[in-house]
Order: sequence, then C-alpha cells, then structure tokens
Amino acid sequence: MIKFVRDAQMVDSYSRAWVSDDNPFSESLFGTIKTFRTFPGSFVDLQSGRNYFVGYFHEYNYSYKHSGIQFITPAERHYGERRKF
Repeated sequence: MIKFVRDAQMVDSYSRAWVSDDNPFSESLFGTIKTFRTFPGSFVDLQSGRNYFVGYFHEYNYSYKHSGIQFITPAERHYGERRKF
C-alpha cells in the first residue's frame, strides 16, 4: 500500500480510522449537516443525495443567518457585504 501511495505521488497518512479528531474540519461539517433542520437522515440513491446537497449548500451559504458571525450569511461575510440596519 505504501508503494502504491508513493507511486501515485500522494502523501501517506498514519491517521487512525474512526477517530473523530483526525480531521476536525470534516467532522465539524458532518456534524453540522446531520443536525441541520432539513437533513433527511438517508437518501434513496446517489442522485437524490446530490440533489439535496446542492440545495443544502446554497441555503447554508446564502440564506441561513449564523449566530456565530453576527446573524449574517457566510456569503455576506465572505464577500464583505454588510447588513443594513
């Protein structure tokens, strides 16, 4: 396996499988997705999952007001837009 990884010019990792702190960013995203108000829990097929996530990421980034960033959307924060009071 190590030879395959190196031949493919990939970086080998000694992270343990099923350990939640191996990639805190992906674990955080997964936790957010699972607890989002519209998450169905499972999908009938791959296409239904893809369709769900197209809408999910659009809503999450452009419609959902996040309390951690002063109740604006991530898109507003990213593009430097400010809410007008």
